[in-house]
Amino acid sequence: MKYTRRNVYHHLQECIKFSKGLMLLFGIISLGITAVSLISPYLYKSLVDVVMTSGNIQLLSIIIPAMIGVYLIKVVLSGISTYVGKKFSYRTTLETKKRLMYKFLERNISGATGKEIGAQSNNLEQDSDAVHIFLSTHVVGFITSFLIALVYMVLMLRINIYLGLLSVILLPLTLWFSQMIGKKYNAVNWENYEIRSKTKTYLFDTVQKWREIKTNTLENQFAREYDDMLEPERKLNSKWMFYFALRGFFYEIKEEFVVKVLIYFVGGLFIISKDISIGELLMFISYMAGMSGALDTLMKSKTDFGGQRAVFERLFQILDERENVKGRECPPNATVSFKNVDFTYEGTERPVLTGESWEFVIGKKYLLMGKSGAGKSTMIKLLMGLICPKSGQVMYDGVPIDDIDSQSLLKSVGAVMQESMFFNLSIRENLGLVAFGTSEDDMIVALKAACLYDFVECLPQKLDTIIGERGVKLSGGQKQRLAIARLILHNPQIVILDEATSALDSIVESKILENLSQIFKDKTMIVISHKPLVGYKQDEIYLVSQ
Repeated sequence: MKYTRRNVYHHLQECIKFSKGLMLLFGIISLGITAVSLISPYLYKSLVDVVMTSGNIQLLSIIIPAMIGVYLIKVVLSGISTYVGKKFSYRTTLETKKRLMYKFLERNISGATGKEIGAQSNNLEQDSDAVHIFLSTHVVGFITSFLIALVYMVLMLRINIYLGLLSVILLPLTLWFSQMIGKKYNAVNWENYEIRSKTKTYLFDTVQKWREIKTNTLENQFAREYDDMLEPERKLNSKWMFYFALRGFFYEIKEEFVVKVLIYFVGGLFIISKDISIGELLMFISYMAGMSGALDTLMKSKTDFGGQRAVFERLFQILDERENVKGRECPPNATVSFKNVDFTYEGTERPVLTGESWEFVIGKKYLLMGKSGAGKSTMIKLLMGLICPKSGQVMYDGVPIDDIDSQSLLKSVGAVMQESMFFNLSIRENLGLVAFGTSEDDMIVALKAACLYDFVECLPQKLDTIIGERGVKLSGGQKQRLAIARLILHNPQIVILDEATSALDSIVESKILENLSQIFKDKTMIVISHKPLVGYKQDEIYLVSQ
């Protein structure tokens, strides 16, 4: 896609709701402020030429109230403009973030792997700002600045055509140099963006693993790695400062040389030759400053928009993702079949599963055994639709898993994986997430079945105890039992335990498995283990090997 203003605007219209009324109002107010600003230089001209030079003091009774009136109108319009602009920016950014979050959550779960956390966070937090900036700056601001520059140029030519032509030639030339430097400046900024995405991901992972880092005395190693990751940013920062200084240099050339030297000098010659008055020169310089500001905005918009194309490429990559088509409901009490399933993880050549055919009948209890890396957990991920087979099919009562709606499927299948995830919420809230509106009595029943109730009762805040990010305040065994309690409240048709009791002693493990076998006696249970389990009476044992 070619990223022009027109294309991006129409594309955003299709993806995000934003107020065209507020955009139009913002543009009209900006033009209104400019229209009022045109009056002030004329009043100053009259003050200099008529009052000060000609001595017409009576005109002060008109000029002074007019100046005050113009000032007050500008203040009011500027206040309204700020309010409308902020309101539009807030609404648009909020709508963009909501849309991006929806797209993140609605992605096909099997295709959501491999995306860096830092990059995703930047998409949601920083890239979302690009939408309101584009609409307010690169659409409204660009159009209004073009019209304003045109008006100022016409007025300057009317005051003195020669001074006007000189300004029209010199100003764009200096601005062009600034734009060239601006392109380099933006390129460095975007290189920094990519580097910071990676460092942000690294920081996120480091914070999550801080306990392991401390217990293994790896602080110095991680600090060195982070320092090495910052080295490219340090080098880029030198470039950034160089181009930043150059931008300031050309700005000073425009302000000091073009305006104060050339215009005052040439304008002074015209005053001596009586081609213009002092007041007209002051009015001309004021209009030229207005045109310079408008041209600055145009050039900056052009440069910045070029730099933002990478942002829109990332945004549209997310916003254009095809909506998940709602598939069929998962068949109730389904028998799950694997038909000649092959699977190989990306980036590896060695297949994990080759031509596997299995069947899990409703109501039966299964034990999957095998060495580490044999493919047991991979089978479970395939059964849950978390990954897709390279060939073969996974079917529910003869219905291919690809044809089943993912939400319906995951409501029918519940699993406690090797690493259970929890939110930085209370025990009550973490349990309630899988069964909204569940009663405290049901939670207590589930906690008792998971042999965790006595521990919860000993806590000062009991069910309302906050367990920390990823359940960091709980031990490994406590997290596993809380995950099992959550599974009981979920009450799925197919129950999966993937090494879900590995952190428990044999007595507690046996008791929990007995409880689960009773609770889910009419449901399919699939337990993964390296060894036979006491307390779990399986109907079949499947040995998984590569």
